[in-house]
Amino acid sequence: MLAAHDGHVQRRPGTASMTPMGLLPTDRLGSDHVAIGTTTGTGRTLSTSADFYAGELFADLEPPRPGTLDAITSASHDVRPSNG
Repeated sequence: MLAAHDGHVQRRPGTASMTPMGLLPTDRLGSDHVAIGTTTGTGRTLSTSADFYAGELFADLEPPRPGTLDAITSASHDVRPSNG
């Protein structure tokens, strides 16, 4: 099992100049390989800006854009436990 963000496990080349990890097991395992993407609508993520090097390791996620998979799944249910 390999856990990674959906863009890293995709099975088709993306726009970046790198080979997505999802292509590597596909080359060896073919149809025996399954990629499962994950998504989120709120929270914090590892910073990818210059702030990371200034000590701000994490950044707040912006709200999902309307019509995206993130927005749809975020609006459909909340799997966090209830505090009441």
